[in-house]
Amino acid sequence: MADTPDAWLYQLTTEAATNHFLSLGLDVGEIAKEAFSPTAFDAHIAQLKQKLLSGIGLEVLRGLPVENYTQGFAAAIFCGIGAHIGSA
Repeated sequence: MADTPDAWLYQLTTEAATNHFLSLGLDVGEIAKEAFSPTAFDAHIAQLKQKLLSGIGLEVLRGLPVENYTQGFAAAIFCGIGAHIGSA
């Protein structure tokens, strides 16, 4: 895996999708993929789901300066990504 970091490393930006979701005034527990649409990430989500379920089983998401985010903002990002990958 060290020889092929592109197989498990992805630069992520989701601030626009997160801001949109938070502007709806919904609780993070109500997040659905329709309300969280990271357009720059849309094309990658199907590949990510396949990679997690049937491929190498992991991916490192970079580009999220979580130290600059509130707990609610970070939770919306992770729950939003989760809403695209599966269901609880």
